[in-house]
Amino acid sequence: MAFVSEIIPFNIRTGTGTQTVNHILFPTVQAKAYIFASTSRVGTNSWASHSRGFDDGVTHVGTGMGAAETFGTNLTARGLSSEFSLITEQAQVSFGGAQMRFRGYVSAIGVGSFEITTDLNNTPGALWYAIMLGADDVSDDLQCAVGVHTSNAPGSEVVGFSPVAVLGLSVVVGTSETTGAAQHVGYATPCNSKQASFGVAAAWGTSDAKSYEVADIIDAVIASDTAPGATPGSQRTVSAWDATGFDIGGATVTTGDFRIGYLAIGGAAVAANLVAANQKTSTGAQNVTIDAVAPKLVLFGSANHTTATTVFVNANLSFGAFDGTSTLGMYFALTNGSVSPFSQDGDTSTTSCIIMRTATGHATSTLNAEASCTAITSGNVALNWSTADATAREFYMLVLAEGQNNGPCGANPFLSNSLTVTKIASPPTSELFTFTTTGGLSPSTFSLADGASRIYTGIADGTYGVTENPQAGWTPSYGVSSGDPHTAIIINASTQPTVTVTVNNTYRTTVQKLRRYRRFNLPWSENYNIFIRRAELIAQMGVGTSILDPTVTLRFSKDGGNTYPIVRTVTLGLQGDYTKRAYTLALGEARNWVCEAYCDDPVYCGWIAFDVDVDKGIS
Repeated sequence: MAFVSEIIPFNIRTGTGTQTVNHILFPTVQAKAYIFASTSRVGTNSWASHSRGFDDGVTHVGTGMGAAETFGTNLTARGLSSEFSLITEQAQVSFGGAQMRFRGYVSAIGVGSFEITTDLNNTPGALWYAIMLGADDVSDDLQCAVGVHTSNAPGSEVVGFSPVAVLGLSVVVGTSETTGAAQHVGYATPCNSKQASFGVAAAWGTSDAKSYEVADIIDAVIASDTAPGATPGSQRTVSAWDATGFDIGGATVTTGDFRIGYLAIGGAAVAANLVAANQKTSTGAQNVTIDAVAPKLVLFGSANHTTATTVFVNANLSFGAFDGTSTLGMYFALTNGSVSPFSQDGDTSTTSCIIMRTATGHATSTLNAEASCTAITSGNVALNWSTADATAREFYMLVLAEGQNNGPCGANPFLSNSLTVTKIASPPTSELFTFTTTGGLSPSTFSLADGASRIYTGIADGTYGVTENPQAGWTPSYGVSSGDPHTAIIINASTQPTVTVTVNNTYRTTVQKLRRYRRFNLPWSENYNIFIRRAELIAQMGVGTSILDPTVTLRFSKDGGNTYPIVRTVTLGLQGDYTKRAYTLALGEARNWVCEAYCDDPVYCGWIAFDVDVDKGIS
């Protein structure tokens, strides 16, 4: 088992309906979830947009925010949906707020691809990015859940497993469309209890527009600013982690809409590590230490400011990703101003993962700092800054890595209990073996190939059972490291937190045969020899399998059954071959013919009679 990820760029089709997007690096992997990102840019836009979404094929969460300069009234637009994971919002060209330009969701996830269904599309050709999260084997060792915390108050989110990371999205609005909007992104991991968020907030009025940025809200997955205002309007934290989900903490929001969309990631295949670092103040290489082995994906985020827990004038947001091969970089910039024009800009890059810009006008901005990711290796993320200034801005990296190879950040440190099931077959085989569990393990059923393992982590104290389902030809035996029966395995954090079950299968190389037999008396004569030119067994044909053509052995006696000097074989046909004929030719001459027929293959033998073609000989 191994966690895998890749960045997949694709362009939106023309019109509405369904389009298929194929994986590039992993055509045989069926993803568990996708992260979507776009600035919806087609050429040079007259507006700036920033879109993000999560989708597991069942639940769809998306946000969009836009800005434009218009007629002396500066406007922003925002959106949050629990029905669509791909959303493009554009600021209106007249006072009034937002115009949704595009929306879609994942309607199907297949092996090596996914389908997007759209019912609104005014941005054909727009470039989007899908970040695929999957595992490269058949076992269910990566778990993802997309959901929405719909309450303005704290509460629990049950996802059915213990997360190693939670990604959050929120769009916060005031009591009316003209009071302001804020879009925020957050990362949280139980490893070292690290959390961070970054985002933009803006307000508008009939003659005045100000934008604010909530930057670096430590211990807050989602931060918000119900602009106008100079302080965060609300903060949210992941206040607790457990075996089935996580708790969202923070004060109740009494006004506005503060829904939180989230993507929870867990399972034995994946580990998470959240790291904060500062921008290099000169160009060149920068190495950032991470607590992860075999990293597969790094998600970058920045509010383009130095370390602080406050709101800044001018709103700038940077988001990026690197999968070891491909790069994604995005920026969204708004500049505070009391008079028109309202400065806004946004774009994407396939070479830079961190882009820090400050808007200077209509779809223009000044580049403050920019970096590419050149490599991700065990313990290190290598960056190269092509542009840098003297400001040591802070940025975050959420690292997702192979879980089975990791140390303190490999599994949820709050829940160390684990149960491992390993399959070993003798002789080696390509067959897949299925299992059923008891005691509340999730998933309750799973499959393993020869040599593979299934690891349940973060499970509660209790008694569990693991049983292999019957498989033709194979005999299982169980080895439990604790000595418990495989149907009553005790897991206890104090006395027995980790147990391994090894299931050995031996193939039955010798099988007792069940022989079907019948004797046929053929034509005979006391005075003349009988020549048998052709003898056909009349039986039910086509009773084999797709690969087994059952064999019937025919023994012929010339002396009434005392000896059987002639042995021939015929077959009954593969499954469905009902026109098959079973006959033999040129048996010779004798006076007292007898035939015995038998079959050792495990099929139905519906023998009826013998049909013979004979000639009368000379006495």
